Amino acid sequence: MAFLDFFRRKKDVRYILSIDGGGMRGIIPSVMLSKLSKLLHEYGDPRPLYSHFDLIAGTSTGALLALGLTMPNEKTGLKRDEGSAISTRRGYIVPGSDVESFIELYRHHGPEIFPKQQNFKSLLYPILTDKYEAGPFERFLISVFKDSALSDALVPTAAVAYSTTDDRIYTMRSWASHGILSREAARASSAAPMYFPPCRLKERDTGTELTLIDGGVAANNPALIAYAEARKLYPDASEYRILSLSTLSSEYRFNPAESTGGLTGWAKVIIKVYGNASLNAVDEVIGNIKDVKYTRIWAPVLEERIKLDSTSEASTHTLIEAAEKAYQAKEAEMRAFARMLAEEKTHDCVNVKPLRNMPIDDVT
Repeated sequence: MAFLDFFRRKKDVRYILSIDGGGMRGIIPSVMLSKLSKLLHEYGDPRPLYSHFDLIAGTSTGALLALGLTMPNEKTGLKRDEGSAISTRRGYIVPGSDVESFIELYRHHGPEIFPKQQNFKSLLYPILTDKYEAGPFERFLISVFKDSALSDALVPTAAVAYSTTDDRIYTMRSWASHGILSREAARASSAAPMYFPPCRLKERDTGTELTLIDGGVAANNPALIAYAEARKLYPDASEYRILSLSTLSSEYRFNPAESTGGLTGWAKVIIKVYGNASLNAVDEVIGNIKDVKYTRIWAPVLEERIKLDSTSEASTHTLIEAAEKAYQAKEAEMRAFARMLAEEKTHDCVNVKPLRNMPIDDVT
């Protein structure tokens, strides 16, 4: 009986990937995803990265990466992973998108999404309008996700936004998608206040109309949201192992004694204080939940503040360099998580194709 209990506990472990928001700082989790994919291959596991997780969740730029990982490659404009189809007892696992190419998405398309502003607009946008028009970003999302539906996701996927219509976190779920398209989910989750206009979205199956903004206003680290969703999806799991990829937000310390107080004293710091406090709260809470094993990839290595819309080559280089330093600091944790993934079987949540349709030229 003791052996059977041990077997059940091992069988019921579920794996979650959570990716933070942060605009162009999405380069950092992109590097981490590439590192993780290489580790899995190093440990002899040829399965595509997405197929190792029972749930992948993201906020803002993290939602874009989550959707990029889980959308069927033939329905997107993303580069395909060079791996082959993998046969399993239930069917075959299709290759996913090439995670190496995610870094280049930011490098090549960042300037299109966040174009340099004319001087007069740079001065007036905080007062009169949003900094960027939605058009270039929406065209980019169409080129990446085309008309793929959120429900097409190859594993359960969640994108976090915030509804100003009814004042609540609004999680867009692939398993209860309400007819939402993947590009719509990415747009809604990334509608950063003051940067982009809110996203007006209609649930196709219910007709409900919503106004959504960036999920980072409430859950820039979506790990706690992901855990709550996983509990509903897999209520019998004995343990939830979460890999949480940060965008290396810097620690922020502020001494009110050095401020004048009031609006002038707090205006420049309050958003930073709230943002970091939210991230710290997630770490504090989720790190103390008994059935969670939480691996947070963050290190104090980003020495300068990189804004979410900073697209210069120098900023890109700084972000990649910081990601490499963070990986070095957290390599032991990344390797430990990769070993767990490599040792785990493919779970039933992965959307496989019938073996009879497995392409002959794509067999391992």
